[in-house]
Amino acid sequence: MATLKGVRRVKLQFDEKGNPAYESVTSPECFKIPAGVKLLPHDVIPVIFVPGVMGSNLRSTEDKKPVWRPPNGKWEGIKAAWQGSKQKPAKRQRLYDPAKTEVDDSGPCSIPETNFWLTEEEAKHRGWGTVHQGSYHAFLACLEETLNERRTESGHLMNDLLLTQSLGEKIQDVYRYSPKPEIIAKVAAADTMAKWQTPSPPPPLTEEDIKRLGSYYFPVWVHGYNWLRDNAEAAGKLQETIDKAVNFYRGSTYFNCVGKVILVTHSMGGLVARCFAQQHPDQVIGVVHGALPVVGAAATYWRFRAGMESGGAFDIEGNLGAIVIGESANEITPPLACAPGPLELAPTKDYPKGWLQCASEPPFMGQGESKAKVLFSLPKEDPYTEIYSKTTDDCWWAMVDPARIDPAGTIRDNGGKPIKEYKDAIDTARVFHDKLGLYAHPETYGFYGIDNRSYRSFGHVEWRGTFGSAENPPEDLITRKGYANYKYGRVEIAEKEQPPYKPVVRVLTLAPDRNQAGDGTVPQASGEVLRRLQNIAGQDRVFGIEGFSHQGAYDNVFARRAAIYFLIRIVRNAPPPSPPRKGAEQCSK
Repeated sequence: MATLKGVRRVKLQFDEKGNPAYESVTSPECFKIPAGVKLLPHDVIPVIFVPGVMGSNLRSTEDKKPVWRPPNGKWEGIKAAWQGSKQKPAKRQRLYDPAKTEVDDSGPCSIPETNFWLTEEEAKHRGWGTVHQGSYHAFLACLEETLNERRTESGHLMNDLLLTQSLGEKIQDVYRYSPKPEIIAKVAAADTMAKWQTPSPPPPLTEEDIKRLGSYYFPVWVHGYNWLRDNAEAAGKLQETIDKAVNFYRGSTYFNCVGKVILVTHSMGGLVARCFAQQHPDQVIGVVHGALPVVGAAATYWRFRAGMESGGAFDIEGNLGAIVIGESANEITPPLACAPGPLELAPTKDYPKGWLQCASEPPFMGQGESKAKVLFSLPKEDPYTEIYSKTTDDCWWAMVDPARIDPAGTIRDNGGKPIKEYKDAIDTARVFHDKLGLYAHPETYGFYGIDNRSYRSFGHVEWRGTFGSAENPPEDLITRKGYANYKYGRVEIAEKEQPPYKPVVRVLTLAPDRNQAGDGTVPQASGEVLRRLQNIAGQDRVFGIEGFSHQGAYDNVFARRAAIYFLIRIVRNAPPPSPPRKGAEQCSK
């Protein structure tokens, strides 16, 4: 590594008491390259990563076999898609039962030899095996290295990220082709700043900020959780992960650990972290949110009525993922209708009103207008009473069809009623949303998607039908029940019969058009609410960033740099370094 030139780096390990340890072998005298290690700071601040929905591996509580383990790469994706296409709705319901699943910590966990801060064994110990490797491990490794394997010359961090006072310089003032590392880094920083969309330029870090990192060791831990269950439960179990990390270092004779952590989240993991911080704010130094659906996402409704969206004609991995999760309401409803976690991603009462719409395709009423006319929109106030409490037994546009909830018959076999199970899950989601409200930890930072080209999202969901000049839309359209087909975002309703004629059938379909900038899942209107949460002092703590998909948020280099920038700012508020513990000097020899 650049910080230890001319040496053979040895990987960091830990003994049974949590003390840092290094293993090397005796080499012949003719081998002149010495083994090199990097001595750790005594003060430790665990960084806890909380993944998004479907980002944690799940297994059965009965036979311990994997239930949900997302594929890594296209070939695994093809295999998983083939297996998923063979799963009938009844099997999906039995597999993804919230009461019969638990976190699976045996997922793949391969650490490159070039990462000197982590072994596979240590990564497993910290929970890396509980989350999808393809989505998160590269980012987690980036955090581990960047925060601990740093250089402070000219404020230079790994990955060509310079974030010092030089950020105030304009990019055209920097000589792009200078061979000097600090000039190259300065260009990278200016490019990064140009990608971070904020109302005002974010304050640059100082040389002191970078050097302060050297006072702490930042081990990256992971909190995998059962995303089928209530996020409040996942927040409660986050305490267990934090206690495990803190007690591990407190049990050593080398480290000082005051018990405070930094939380980094993705997507729904942000809801888990906000819930935990609301209850235990003093245990959290700060929080970094990535792609957080602050007030939900209208795509949740779309998926219940039309299945998982594909990634487009040329997005092979996105299309394979849609097959694995479910391509239709018939496949999505059984595993998710009674799962509180996914339902807690639905738009809350703080989401922009009127996000569920019914419109007449042009031309309508014989006027020949070129734009669809909105016939009704919901909710006016509360999505729970106006939308989620309804089913297709009540009206054609409701989110869930009760006939699709229990294809395996397991609810009825246990004496329950499918529609009650769904409404109980919805009520759990409502309670979670009401308690969480618009809370954010005082030291909250984050980024959200604002892509208006490749990754547009559903800001609202729109049903469309054709109502010509001869026949007006029925006055009771909003209260009509469905007539026939509910599959693939399509529904049929019947007009009143006029003898001797048969009833006229109106076909309405969910418009596939993503209608708002975002990240493909979370619309900008939901993500940017993070700026307005009550405890955020200053708008420079939240960035809008283009060019990333929701699931791949942390694959984006500018999103990664934003997370690192936020972490360094959070460290400003960390407890001051403490004197080495008694006996720690001996551990350093």
